[in-house]
Amino acid sequence: MIKPFKHTGRLSAMLALNAVILAGDIGNAQASGLFRSGSGSICEQAEAAGIDPIRRTLVYVDKQSLSLSSDEQGWFSALNQALQQTMTTAEPLEIIVLDSADGTAKAHGPGLCYPVIEERYHGRFANSGISGLLTNDLIDQLPDLQQEIVVQMQDMVVPEYADAPETRRQMAAEQVEQRHLLRALQSDSARFVSDTPSRVILYSDMLENSDLAELPAILNGSDEDRLTLASDALESLPRLDFQGAMVYGFGTGQSLDDPAATDALSEFMQQAVYQANGYPIAFSRELAVRPIRPSMSNSYDMTIKVENRELKGRMQLMSDADGRLVDSYLDLGAGNRSSHFDSGRLICSQDDQCQLEGKLATALLFEDPENVFLEGSRETLSGHLGFRNDRLADSDNPALLPLDAESRP
Repeated sequence: MIKPFKHTGRLSAMLALNAVILAGDIGNAQASGLFRSGSGSICEQAEAAGIDPIRRTLVYVDKQSLSLSSDEQGWFSALNQALQQTMTTAEPLEIIVLDSADGTAKAHGPGLCYPVIEERYHGRFANSGISGLLTNDLIDQLPDLQQEIVVQMQDMVVPEYADAPETRRQMAAEQVEQRHLLRALQSDSARFVSDTPSRVILYSDMLENSDLAELPAILNGSDEDRLTLASDALESLPRLDFQGAMVYGFGTGQSLDDPAATDALSEFMQQAVYQANGYPIAFSRELAVRPIRPSMSNSYDMTIKVENRELKGRMQLMSDADGRLVDSYLDLGAGNRSSHFDSGRLICSQDDQCQLEGKLATALLFEDPENVFLEGSRETLSGHLGFRNDRLADSDNPALLPLDAESRP
């Protein structure tokens, strides 16, 4: 339980990556033609139409997890599929390369704008004075644009294959040299600061073997030991702050010859992310991003009443057209009391009467992960946090704490 990729000598690798990424010819799409027009990029057009992104996605790729083998390029295919299924209208996307061998980070190009425009926004684009773009079939070009952005994403990773090994080496823990994954993340910590909710996707084997935390201690310790290791490591990295980002990790443990190492590395990284003000959604071998494309995001000021005290914090709700929650959380701020929703739905009627039922992934105030029950409008929600009892009215149930939430301006 979690609480507290030049051409010289490397053409085969690029071709292998191309083969994995593209299932067909993307034609003659050019960034200067499809991505931009007289009215600018899709993100600029969205801004002109008064459409603000509800989320941004930061993708981190650890170059120490790359290899030239065509059988080991599946990570990009998994990433691309997840983005196609989950990116929101004109969502900003950045690709950053980490080098966990020396604890650094760099980007090979500017941020991208993911080419998704939800149908409900087509009229807004037309009304913003750029209807000519629609008559030129911008919407019809979206599939081509999405293939073009795959090429742009590839171009941002390809340079790192210059020094990649022919195949991924399977090592014992004692064979692993110095790895500074947490320092690499901290070196790019300024990127986490944003008023827009952030999602972080990290591809790495998640090996940390440094003065902050030695790999054998991570693998051989207990859950409590890993919690202590993560806590001590974060004390030495005061600038590592995910700023409330939702963090997904994949590739965990794939470089080690012991399959059991995946669980230990996952536990350590989840603890580290949590203590660095992030929400560790999943750290595993495979990318575990739920295929939900959110269409609504609201931030609330929240109050939970505990006996004679009022605990104030923040609630972030993000849901798709069917109300399914994703990348949503409660944060009380004090003492790392925060938790993301493991599941839940926010259903609102046409007259703005809403009902939310969800389950947290980790315990917030009780010993077990609580449920959240709220009703009201999108602006104001009231209800309880805790556990319902069929034999007791909610108001008489000591295992339910009153929770009120009001939308932030």
